[in-house]
Amino acid sequence: MPEKLTVAIREDVEKAVNLENKIHTKRISELQKQRNAKDEQLRNARTLVLSKVFSNAEYIEARDKLQDELKEIDDEIALHTMANKHFEVAVVTILSIGKDLKNVFKSSKVDTKREILNFLLSNLKINDGNLSYTWNFPFSKLRYFRHFSNWRERRGSNSRPHA
Repeated sequence: MPEKLTVAIREDVEKAVNLENKIHTKRISELQKQRNAKDEQLRNARTLVLSKVFSNAEYIEARDKLQDELKEIDDEIALHTMANKHFEVAVVTILSIGKDLKNVFKSSKVDTKREILNFLLSNLKINDGNLSYTWNFPFSKLRYFRHFSNWRERRGSNSRPHA
């Protein structure tokens, strides 16, 4: 793969990873606010039982419900955190081995081959002996670079293909 193409792809992937991180970070922030509100409700329930507004049974019911909701929030936060890390690691790994992907794929075990294919492709189908598939993001963007070698370096931001 030409170095210019590799650099351009890496820059686009970095932008995608940064956008993905922003989306996950925003959702994590929203979830943290929800979590803080649930924690506050739990503290208020304790206060109500101490002031004898709530019975012990009512408190236990409210506490259990709030703890279940807190667990769901914590699980979603963990998923967003993990998704962030896995996406970035997977993209960097694939790009790092991209130059030698053919050899890596050939020498890999079936499970690893399946993981590589699932990371790169989706909607794999065989119709009348022909394989069809859809490239996963960010690899779906590579089609925009197929004529990359036709672009020559120019000063300024208005690069154009040369004839």
